[in-house]
Amino acid sequence: MLSYIIVACDGDINIIKQRQTSLTWYEEWFMMFEYVWNRTLTRLEDVQKTFSDLRLEDVLRVVDAKLDICSTSRDSWPMFASFEEDKALQKDKWAS
Repeated sequence: MLSYIIVACDGDINIIKQRQTSLTWYEEWFMMFEYVWNRTLTRLEDVQKTFSDLRLEDVLRVVDAKLDICSTSRDSWPMFASFEEDKALQKDKWAS
């Protein structure tokens, strides 16, 4: 999870540490992962009760902020590799 956070924030510690609530930056990221990937906390009510009785608005603000960071990072990456990069990464078995 930490490696995902570092990649999504382009290694910028100031972006990683941005907080929306009284939770720590790590707790906010963990809350976002638990809710977005629907593993254990599938309802907003569950998220509220699990994380210090946060208000619904606070939960949504955290999730929106973290997803915005992730989508901004994704949009900054190139959609396709250049021909030279693709050729360099190509395995020998595909050359023929």
